[in-house]
Parts: sequence; structure tokens; C-alpha cells
Amino acid sequence: MENTYQNTTSCCEDQDLYDISEHPMHSIAWLATVPLTLSIIIAVTIVGNAMVIAAYFRDKRIRNNVANLLILNLAITDFVVGAFIISIDTAWIIKDVWTYGEVFCKIWLDVDFVVTMMSLLTMVLISWDRYCLLTMGMRYKTFQTKKRICVILTISWTVVTLIYTFLAFGWSPITGEYNVDYSQNCEMEFTYNVAATLVINIFEFFIPFTILIILNIAVYSNIKRRSNGTVGQSPSIHASARSPKRSFGPGSPKRVNYHPPDGPSGPVAVSPRRGGDAVEANATSESTDNRADGENSLTRQLSNERDSTSKKEGRTFARHRKAAFVLAILIGCFLLCWLPYQVTSVMYAVCDTDCVSTRLWEVTNLLLWCNSTINPFIYAATNVHFRRNFRKFLLLDRWACDFKNCKLKCQNANQIQVATGSLNDSTVT
Repeated sequence: MENTYQNTTSCCEDQDLYDISEHPMHSIAWLATVPLTLSIIIAVTIVGNAMVIAAYFRDKRIRNNVANLLILNLAITDFVVGAFIISIDTAWIIKDVWTYGEVFCKIWLDVDFVVTMMSLLTMVLISWDRYCLLTMGMRYKTFQTKKRICVILTISWTVVTLIYTFLAFGWSPITGEYNVDYSQNCEMEFTYNVAATLVINIFEFFIPFTILIILNIAVYSNIKRRSNGTVGQSPSIHASARSPKRSFGPGSPKRVNYHPPDGPSGPVAVSPRRGGDAVEANATSESTDNRADGENSLTRQLSNERDSTSKKEGRTFARHRKAAFVLAILIGCFLLCWLPYQVTSVMYAVCDTDCVSTRLWEVTNLLLWCNSTINPFIYAATNVHFRRNFRKFLLLDRWACDFKNCKLKCQNANQIQVATGSLNDSTVT
């Protein structure tokens, strides 16, 4: 009886030790920082992308731009990442064990891979749209339509969803590989296969990223060539502005010089012409003034046209440079967020948790999802229409108006006080 009690006690102690080792209790500092940080990331991701979506449907000027349909699609994918993907992952991190079962795990992973892949493809499409805008010129409006973009996005969503749904639900039955214990963990089965991980990473990251780099280099090169062309055309414009000073048209007045003939009459023959010379001199002076006024007017007209053309071209190229700068920021953030995950995923497939700790795997996944948190701030900082709507959503315009009104009221009060003081001083005097 005593031996039975000791065996039962030892079994319970072993079970307790197993539970503690498998599911360690988090410290108070960890509970105070990690869940709070994740909650802030979730809130910023949801609110930021929700404002992008609301701005698109609220502002007609944003909807009129065909390219903003791609931004809307990117905001939708990022919103799903914040509202569904990171939220479920946060609950998993806090519990330190997966408790939602196999079916929900596969659905969650399927949505995760689909929206993150669509986010990447949308960035590629944004770069392609910018390249078409620069190279097609006037043909862009007839080529890039909302119908074409909707068809492209529909095909992309369909293909990506089918691929990752097959990988989530069909990989194990086809290959016979069952490596995930869904009562404890939630991962795609193919993540334990090195060859499959490498192939998927190539199609999921390296090929799209290479296309992004090529398109943005082409955009920068096109902008640079067009900017140099604008600078090169300036001398011809200046030359055309100076040309009236060197040549005149058929209708321009000509200088008439009178040379009195030499004859036997000498000075006596010249004297009757003095009045005519004065009249002719006055007429010549008036024609010279008219010609000078005409030249000045033409010069001013050409100068104004040159200035307006230069300003228009300057605004155009500044807009293109700004768009290229936005794309560069998007690519930089994308590389920063995606590359660590790609490296650790290969390491995880090779040696599992022996070379990739659980915390490192969680951090790289979270960093990948944080790309969805950054995108709305890029739009707000670079697109004037989105920025204006964001200011209205956050009531910044109202606060600015209240501040200005308060400032004006203070200035008016000070002016009244000064005027009243001056009036009192004058009354006393």
C-alpha cells in the first residue's frame, strides 16, 4: 500500500515537473511588457489600415485615381493581419500552447499565408503601375483601368488562395508527413521539409523581391533621364527668347538712313531738307521705340511661358521622384520585415528548434506581420489626400482651428487692452 502511494506521488510529481518544463510560468515583467506591446501593435495596425480604407471610400479624389485601388487592396490585407492573424498569435503566445485544434489552426495559417503573399504581390503591382505611368505617357489612362486592376487582383487572390489551401489541408494526406502536434503547436506541415521550404521561399520572396528591384531601378532611371532631358532643353528656350534681338520678321520696322546727295548746290541744296530730316528722325525714333517695346513684350511672353513650363515640369518630376521615394521606403521596410523570416524558416526546416529557438521564431513571424503596421504611415506621410483624411479622422484640423481661434481671441483681447490703455492715457492727459 505504501509502495502504491509512493508510486502515485512520484507519478504526480513527474507530471507536475513535465507541465512546468513544457509550459513555464511567465514572469510579471514579461506579462507587463509583451502582451501590452503586442496589443499596441494590433491597435495601430487595425486603426491605421481602417483609416486608409475609410479614406478611399470617403474621398472621391482618392477613388478617381486608379492606382489607389491597389493601395486599398494592400490596406485590406494589412487590416486582416492586424485583426485576425496577430490577435490569435498574441493569445497563443500568452497561453504558450495552441488550444484551438487542428482545423482552426489550418484555417488560421491559410489566411496568414494568403494575406501576407497578397500584400507582397500588391507591392509588386504598385511598382508595375508606376512604371507604366512613366513609360506609357498619355496611353496610361486608356491602358490602366479599374476593370483591368480588378481582374488582376481577382486572379491573384484566387490563385494564391488555392495554392496555400492545398498546402494547409492537402500536404499531409498526399506526402504522408505528420510532424505537427496540433494540441501543442500550430505550423504548416511543409515547414519541416527543407526542399519544400526552399521552393516556396523562392516563389514567395526572392522572385517577387527581384521583380520589385528591377521595376524600381527602371523607374529611377526613367525619372533621371527625363530630368536630364528637361535640363538640356533649357538653352533652346533661352535662345528662342533672345532670338528677337538678332533677327526680325517681315513686318518689323527697318532703320532708314538718309544720305544727302553731293551736288553743285552744296550747302544751299541741303538746307531745304532740314525740316524733312527732323520729321524722318522722329519717325525713325518712334519706330525704334515700337520695335523695342515689341521685343520686350515678346521676351516677357516667352519668359513667362518658359517659367510656367519649367514649373509644370518641375512639379511633374517632383511628383514622380516622390512616388519613387515611397516605393523605395516600401521595399526597404519589406526587406527588413521579410528577410529575417526567410532565413529562420530555412534554418527551422533544417534543424527544427535545435538552431532556432521558439522565441526567435515568434519574433521573426511578428516582424513579418509588422510590415502591415508600417504601411499606413507611409501613405499618410507621402500622399496628400490620405494625409488630409487622416487629419480629419484624428480631429487634428479641429484642434488646429481651436488653437488658431484661441490665439486670435488672445490677440484681439490684447489689442483691445492696448487700445483701452491708450484711450485712458489720453483722457488723463
